[in-house]
Amino acid sequence: MSRTTIFKIAISVFCLIALVLLYVFGGRVIEYDDPVSVANQADDTRDAFVFDPETLVYDGTGELDLLEGVSLEGYDENQLKSMVYIRISTGDSLSEKIIEYTADTEEGRVRSMRKLLLRNYNGPSIVLPDEMPTVTMSTVDHIKDLMPEGKTYRVDDGFGNDARQHVQIDAARSPMNSSEVNYTFILENAFGDRTVEKADVIISDAPATIILTDTDITIRTSDYFDPYTCIQSATTADGGSAMDEVVCDEIDTSVTGEYVVNCERRGQTASLRVTVTD
Repeated sequence: MSRTTIFKIAISVFCLIALVLLYVFGGRVIEYDDPVSVANQADDTRDAFVFDPETLVYDGTGELDLLEGVSLEGYDENQLKSMVYIRISTGDSLSEKIIEYTADTEEGRVRSMRKLLLRNYNGPSIVLPDEMPTVTMSTVDHIKDLMPEGKTYRVDDGFGNDARQHVQIDAARSPMNSSEVNYTFILENAFGDRTVEKADVIISDAPATIILTDTDITIRTSDYFDPYTCIQSATTADGGSAMDEVVCDEIDTSVTGEYVVNCERRGQTASLRVTVTD
């Protein structure tokens, strides 16, 4: 077989293979893109939040609209308000926060973030007066209404704005003094920043005052325990002694555990925590 014949046969085989490939792949040219490029192209076809501006700036004046400049292809402003979940988290500094937007669309869940810059922001603060207002048995739960106006009592939202209407006040009877109330003032704003201040106030018309020497003691099972020895004083509203009228709970000190002993006189109670060990 001559070289010319062999060359013709090779050309024929090559043409046959080319025809088969053209038939199978329909004339398409297959290109293998960089994997990163392919991934980016895939992301571009999905729904995504668009922010304009990229960083939201707020200076404490007016109302903060977290959806300002937020758009999502295929959805109008009213739809966004009902479908977008917004969460604010701490950023690199007190005045910088991160806003995370999440929405469930027909294409799946979409999540994006942008920065929130707080101008002239110092964080929330509470300043209590040196002299707290007098409370009575009827006003003990209404301390908010009794707090003074003016500079002696200040609640700041962080921008210098008055935030007294947003402060939360918790009241709890002192375990050591039955006529004392422990108040906790709490202010937490929409940016996740929180401040707490505490104050103790005596109830001016408490029917009796029971003061304990301690609120938490530990004894052994072999120790003798008399709860009345833990009472420092018990007085009536007019200053008379009420020691004989105080009744304390009894506990079984032969059994280890933690117990709460209440010492009571006409509705006034002081509580003592007793831990019994071996």
